[in-house]
Amino acid sequence: MIGLVLLEAACGNGSGSSQVGSPSTSAGRTVETSTGSVEPLMGVWRQDYSCEQSVRTFHRLTFEHGADGRARYTRYVRDFAWGMKGATELTPEALCKGAPDRYLLMKVADGRLTFFDGPNHEADLQASIELVNDHTFTLNDGDQNLGGTETFTFRIEGDRLTVRIRGEDEWSGTAFEQAQFVRVS
Repeated sequence: MIGLVLLEAACGNGSGSSQVGSPSTSAGRTVETSTGSVEPLMGVWRQDYSCEQSVRTFHRLTFEHGADGRARYTRYVRDFAWGMKGATELTPEALCKGAPDRYLLMKVADGRLTFFDGPNHEADLQASIELVNDHTFTLNDGDQNLGGTETFTFRIEGDRLTVRIRGEDEWSGTAFEQAQFVRVS
């Protein structure tokens, strides 16, 4: 189930460098980037999210695609909900009743991005990552979970990372967009 992880845009200062954090924070620093280098994203990031966040994100991303999206929501929304079974309404509240929060870890190193689901830390998504510019990256996992190369935008503020998908894959979009990531290391 890869439908759980992405990032949003933050343009650099136009000089090829990107401000990561703010000068007033201990984590603040300026990172020089060049196309292809994923240095600003390197490390381990944690995303804590609830069932309701996951369902709401999937809802937003599918409904952006009109009637076809609404049909996909109805057909697949239960894949994003882990609450009590047998809900008759397709609302986040009904689908997620009693569902505990979850987390996942995202590791970026050596040109690879790997998602690990929280409790048992099994690798889920494993993809090559390439920085396109100071606020955009692409992922490709050889069509294992992603539909070819997918593009994401991102913003780093201090130790927080926001990701947004630029394509139409609601599954990947939900994974990346359901909550911010926090840098762990």
